[in-house]
Amino acid sequence: MATGKSGGRAALGWCIAGIAAGVALVCAYPGAYIQDPALHFLRARWMWSHTWMLVDVWDRPFFTLLYSLPAALPAGSAYVVAKLCTVAVTAAAAWLTWQLASGYQLGRPALAVPLFWLQPCVFLLCSETTPEPLFAMLFALALLLYQRGRLAPSAIVASLLILVRPEGIALAVLWAWCTVRDARAGETLGKRMAVASALLIPLVVWWYLSAQITTDWLFIVHNWPALSASVREAFFGGKAEKPLRQWAEIFGVVLVVPFVAGAVTSLWNRRLGMPLAAVATVLVVHIAFGGTGVFGWAPVPIAFVCVAPAIALITLDGWNALSSGVSPWIPAGARRVVGWAVPVAVLVVSLAGDILVVDAQQPGRDWRPVAALGEWFAAHPRPVTRMVWSEAYAGVQFRHDPDESALTYADPAKVTAFLAGAPHGTLVAWDADIGPSWYGLTGDQIEHLGYIALQQRATTERGLLPSWVASVPGVGRLQVLMKLDPSAPRAQEFWLLYRQ
Repeated sequence: MATGKSGGRAALGWCIAGIAAGVALVCAYPGAYIQDPALHFLRARWMWSHTWMLVDVWDRPFFTLLYSLPAALPAGSAYVVAKLCTVAVTAAAAWLTWQLASGYQLGRPALAVPLFWLQPCVFLLCSETTPEPLFAMLFALALLLYQRGRLAPSAIVASLLILVRPEGIALAVLWAWCTVRDARAGETLGKRMAVASALLIPLVVWWYLSAQITTDWLFIVHNWPALSASVREAFFGGKAEKPLRQWAEIFGVVLVVPFVAGAVTSLWNRRLGMPLAAVATVLVVHIAFGGTGVFGWAPVPIAFVCVAPAIALITLDGWNALSSGVSPWIPAGARRVVGWAVPVAVLVVSLAGDILVVDAQQPGRDWRPVAALGEWFAAHPRPVTRMVWSEAYAGVQFRHDPDESALTYADPAKVTAFLAGAPHGTLVAWDADIGPSWYGLTGDQIEHLGYIALQQRATTERGLLPSWVASVPGVGRLQVLMKLDPSAPRAQEFWLLYRQ
């Protein structure tokens, strides 16, 4: 096992490799893979002008507060810098995961870094302005403090998870249970409960600030995503989430094997209790409540980025168990070669799958035509009193306050009334995907509301991977297992409309 300085150098090397990959993704895919990253960035940028965004449930208060710093930079560089901040946050989470692996005395602890970073959804989000990597970093820090017996600071850090994603509430309950049962938190039950009570502080502060900013003492309750069904309806109505159906996106096609082995080994040897419990908690709450809409709408696999450090630790434990179990069956002369060849093959296949995941995100290809609209308008400017858009990345590109585009989701009548009553000088950037599916209108319909079409473009965008990649042996199988088709073109249509 690599320990001390050698282990630290190996972990640092893996972190640098991860940072390089993250920076490459920022350069290669400057847009947003879905609407959420661009929306989060816009809310962070304009939060100080609309302070209710600081306490909004979907905006994730702690994330919005932190990202308001890079988002406040000059408009031309703010989005790129914010994405690079996520790369740095992901690297910090990976470094903390290595420290956790060392603390748990797992063999090959430096491998925890690539096992963290190569989880498909971690790789996908490491260059996006979404809250999950920040959650993972705070979770890893809280777990490290707990591992080292610093239970009060651990509870304080874990309490911040509530302000980053709703899964933080469930993990706070787990933290409170473990803290109250841990003698290191105090000699008496009262002392242990006092330490656990720190988990409530951010929630109380959030509640108080929301009441002061909005004058509504139940703002958080009123602002929570509307439930689409009860727990009973979700289960018996067939709407319950089934996260494990998307196992390839959560764990990776290859890494799922050592993860399962690690889960069994950890249970058998009664170690990695907190990491196992954390992963199980996220899994259970999504199965139990995900179908009710309590988490809002989001791709289910990305929720597991929140506990990616725990997944990496469990995977490393399984990796070591499989390695020690298979080693006696390998001829002595070949062990050194196999010991290098197998890990390299696993990591290369995992990286290939991750790149396919990123390149297959079709909405992320819209940045090219949206940027082209922005460049055209910069060359042919008109006075703008309001900017409305269907795709959030247009707000980033045109650098306008998101509050101007206050469209009502899934209510075409209200959207139509809003656009029909918009003032002269209103600029509308619309597309043929999000526009009809979210707001029920096409660009042609908006034109009939009294707008002129400055630009109308039909585009077909392909991923960055060359077509011959699909013919590489094994790539097709990876695509099938991960339900991806990076070669499929993105056919879109865009409008830039203006009310004179």
